[in-house]
Amino acid sequence: MSLTRADTSGYSFQADRFRIVSVVRGQGVVTIEGIDRPVSAHVHFGVPGGMTCTIRQTGDDPLVALDALIKGKE
Repeated sequence: MSLTRADTSGYSFQADRFRIVSVVRGQGVVTIEGIDRPVSAHVHFGVPGGMTCTIRQTGDDPLVALDALIKGKE
């Protein structure tokens, strides 16, 4: 699990494995493969492995998110 702070220039997650993201604080926009959706505190979303994902702050408060990679059996 990781803690990420995104600012107005955005933060890009690596497109490695399926990722679960939970917005803890702030408001922003998440972009997955060119599709934008607004996010705010208590919003959760998944990012399929291999897809690009960027999250950026749009409000006045910092955008803080927790994310976890989901690993299958190896």
